[in-house]
Amino acid sequence: MTVQQVFSGGEPGKDYPLSSGLPNAEANDRLFELGYDDEDRISRIRVSGTGRLYGFRRDERFYALWWDPHHQIWPSRLRNT
Repeated sequence: MTVQQVFSGGEPGKDYPLSSGLPNAEANDRLFELGYDDEDRISRIRVSGTGRLYGFRRDERFYALWWDPHHQIWPSRLRNT
């Protein structure tokens, strides 16, 4: 699939605004350490049931930043209840 196909219409790709940071404090700190705290959004690709790949999109490219096998960087609201 192309980046455009992955991120058109929801799954498997999704974007999250970074205006208030990541909900996971450790991941948020790591984003700052890596120098990406000035980004406007982060993108993720759902790879498996809980597996997520996070990164940044630039034009027609996706630059992977983190592999999140347990869906902890941006957990679902349902998982927190």
